[in-house]
Amino acid sequence: MVRCEDVDRLMTPFVDGEIADADRAAVEAHLERCTPCRMRSTMEAAARQVLRSGAASLREAATVQAPLDLKARCAAAARTGSREAARSGIRQRRGMMSWRLAAAAAVVLAVGGVVGLVLSRTSTTVMAAQLTVDHLKCSKLFPPNSPSDDVRVVEQRVGEQCGWPVRVAGSHPAIGLKLLGARRCLFGDGHVAHVMYLQGNEPVSLFVIPGRQSDPRALSVFGHRARVWSRDGRTYVLVGRQDEARLGQVAQYAQSMTH
Repeated sequence: MVRCEDVDRLMTPFVDGEIADADRAAVEAHLERCTPCRMRSTMEAAARQVLRSGAASLREAATVQAPLDLKARCAAAARTGSREAARSGIRQRRGMMSWRLAAAAAVVLAVGGVVGLVLSRTSTTVMAAQLTVDHLKCSKLFPPNSPSDDVRVVEQRVGEQCGWPVRVAGSHPAIGLKLLGARRCLFGDGHVAHVMYLQGNEPVSLFVIPGRQSDPRALSVFGHRARVWSRDGRTYVLVGRQDEARLGQVAQYAQSMTH
């Protein structure tokens, strides 16, 4: 049976796709039962994906100094990783595990935060890329503050957090969509609503941005699909890994409900 120490040695080639088939199968079996290793794998993969796919945005953002609140969020991610490892009882490698997990989380957080600072002078594509990063990190690190599938409860909570009324599309069993809840997104000025769903086993995010108009777009960013549309002075960005047909179902439903 593969141990955490073995996975620690194999993690980099595993995430990079440069691992023998037998080792890959062993690592995947271990990740099924080990939460800290699975969390580290997810965050390292997300960090690599962002860094490789977002080079142009990062070059533009490189001249911008990250704010103090971003550093605080990175530190919080580090503490989260440390507590998770401690709870699992893997004390002999807690320091190395927590440091690497925190580093991966910090990369995702930092890339998202810095790109957001230059958003006001960049394109819809960069906006979708930033929100895809937020979708990735919120799915793993920041689930809904108060999970609920009650539309009225979610609307009230996110409206109080954002400071403006938000119309939320509820669960839709016919297309396999389940409402998980919502939170205020730290994108832009921090008044963006982030509504979180599951479609089957895949997380889906709908971001609602007040006071912005964007042309309708269908984009592919960081291995995800994004649908962008505007209505009544708000822009909506739907993000998920689903195929075009399934995400299209969610987009059509969301457009009919969120206004």
